[in-house]
Amino acid sequence: MKAELSETLTIASSLSWKTQRDFFEKNWTLIIIVLLLTVIGSVVGQFLLGVTGILIGVLLGLLTFILGFRAVTRVREIESGDSH
Repeated sequence: MKAELSETLTIASSLSWKTQRDFFEKNWTLIIIVLLLTVIGSVVGQFLLGVTGILIGVLLGLLTFILGFRAVTRVREIESGDSH
């Protein structure tokens, strides 16, 4: 009696990786403009009275608010790869 046995074994490995980096990117020109508009808005409120002073103060405040979002931006860098 003759018996035959055959086997195949395959081994594979792989490596995958992912790095993430969070940081804030600052636009210093816009930061300075925001600070200046904040000070100017206070000075305008001191010298202009009535509806004109209120409107100019509100407009400067809105402009400062909008520019503030662009002055500092959160950045997330994600890098990934794999090896076979």
